[in-house]
Amino acid sequence: MPGRRRPHPFQPALWRTSIDVPALVEEVRSLYFPRVPGPVPVFFAAHRPLACAVTASEELVFPAVYIHQVLNHPETPVEVLRFIAKHELLHLAIPPKRSGRRVQTHPREFWDAEARIAPESRLAWQWITENLGPCLARSSRAREVHITRTWTALEFAPRAPWAPITPIRPVPAPLL
Repeated sequence: MPGRRRPHPFQPALWRTSIDVPALVEEVRSLYFPRVPGPVPVFFAAHRPLACAVTASEELVFPAVYIHQVLNHPETPVEVLRFIAKHELLHLAIPPKRSGRRVQTHPREFWDAEARIAPESRLAWQWITENLGPCLARSSRAREVHITRTWTALEFAPRAPWAPITPIRPVPAPLL
C-alpha cells in the first residue's frame, strides 16, 4: 500500500507469554551449550522464519535468538519454547557448512546433535503443526519452516494444550 510503512521485521515485540523466555534460553544454553558465550539475548519478532539464530548483523543484536511473534502467546507451552531454544542455540554451536556458493544451515551433525539433546522434537512439531498449521510453509530447498502472512489470524486464537499423545501398543495377555 503506497505511503504506508511496514514495521521492520525484526522489530522486537512486547511479551505476552507468561514464560520467562530469556531465563529459559539461558537455562538451555548453560545445560547444553556451555561453550556458547551467554547470556544470549532472545526476542519475539514478526519475521519470516519460525525462529532463527543471528550470529552477525549490522542491524541486529548478535548473537541472538529471534522467535516469531506467533509463538508469543500465553498458551504456548514451555516445552515448545524449550525445543526451539535448543534448536536455535545449536546453530550457534554447529555453524553452517559451506560448499561453494551453497550454505547448508542444517548439516548432518546438526540433526544428529538435535536428536541427542531434543527427544521431544516430534512432540513439539506435532503441537506447532496442530496449532499453527494454517500459517506454516516449508522451504522446498531446505528443511526450514517459514511463517506466512496469514499468521495474524492466529495471533490471539486459543491454542490446544500440550498433551503429548503416546501411541498405545497392545500388550499381549499373559498365557494361562
